[in-house]
Amino acid sequence: MNTQTSNALASWLALSANDRNAFEQARLALTAAAPQPSLEPEAAPPLAPAPESKPVTQHVAQPQQLSLLPLPASASPRRGRLAPPPVDTALFASAAYRAIAGGGGTALAYVAGCRGMAQIYEEIHSTFYKAGSTSASAIAARMRSLNDAGYASYRRLGHEVVAEPEFDCWSAASLPLHGPRPTNSPVSGLGNALQVLLPAGMTHEAFDIALTEHLWSVSLATIAAQPAFRLACIGRGFDIGRLQRFTLKQDKSGFKTACELVRLSPRWDADAFADLIEGIIADFVLARSRSGNPSPMSRQGHRALSPRRGGGPS
Repeated sequence: MNTQTSNALASWLALSANDRNAFEQARLALTAAAPQPSLEPEAAPPLAPAPESKPVTQHVAQPQQLSLLPLPASASPRRGRLAPPPVDTALFASAAYRAIAGGGGTALAYVAGCRGMAQIYEEIHSTFYKAGSTSASAIAARMRSLNDAGYASYRRLGHEVVAEPEFDCWSAASLPLHGPRPTNSPVSGLGNALQVLLPAGMTHEAFDIALTEHLWSVSLATIAAQPAFRLACIGRGFDIGRLQRFTLKQDKSGFKTACELVRLSPRWDADAFADLIEGIIADFVLARSRSGNPSPMSRQGHRALSPRRGGGPS
C-alpha cells in the first residue's frame, strides 16, 4: 500500500460513525455534481519547504480502498480571501477620533509563515499563515518568541500530543499595500508588518483578541471543521490530525490551541487585512462615543465566536 492511501485509510478509520456518514454524503454530492473542479494553486509561501521528511502516519492492518477526490472548489486556494465589512473612513477625520488617536500606543500586525506550514501547503495546496499582533518595537522580536515557543508545532496522534519539526523557523511575510490608506487612518505599512495606532482606552491585549475573533471565519480551526474540506484532505491521503495544531504552554503544564492560523494570502490580502484592522478601531471608537465603556464589537453587532484562547489538550 502506498503512503498516500495508507494515510487516507488511517484518517478514515480514526473517524466516528457519524463523521463517516457525513463524509460519505459529502463525497456522493461531490461526485454527482458538475465536473470535478481543478485546483488553481496560488503562489507558494515565502519560505521554501525543507527537504522532504518522513510524515507521521498511523499503521492499519486491514487495507481498504478509498476514492481519491480533488479538493472541492470551496477548499481550493484563490486570490484574496478576506472580505471585511466596509468602514466609514470619514470617522478618522472626526474630532472624536482625533482626540483619542494613538493614545493607546502602537501595535504591529503581522502575517508569518514557517517551513512546517509550507509542507502542509505542499500536500493540500491550501495556504495557512499565523496572523497576529505584537507590542514589540520590532517584528523580529516577535518572530524569535514564536520560534522559541515552537508555535503550532504539536498535533494529536491517537491519544497523545506529539511535536512535528520545522515549526521553529517562523518569519514575517511581506504585506504589500497596493493603494493609499484613508486620511488619518490608524494603519500604515512597514513592509513586513502593519503599524497600528491604538486609540486611547484600547489596550494591546484587547486589540489582539479582537483581531483573532475577526479572523475566525478564515481560521484553520473553522475550515478544518468543514466536512467537505476534511473529506477532500482524506482523499489526498493527508492525515487530518495534522490540521489541529497546539503550542506547549510557557510553564509546560499543558497545551493551548494555536488559534491564530488563518487561510489568507499576504500578497493579495494585505489591503483587506488593513481594512479589517481599521474596522476594529472604528468599532471601538463608535462604541466609546456611545457608551464610554466599549468592547471590540463587529459591525454585525456581536462578537465573533472563537474558542477560549488558552484551551487545548491537557
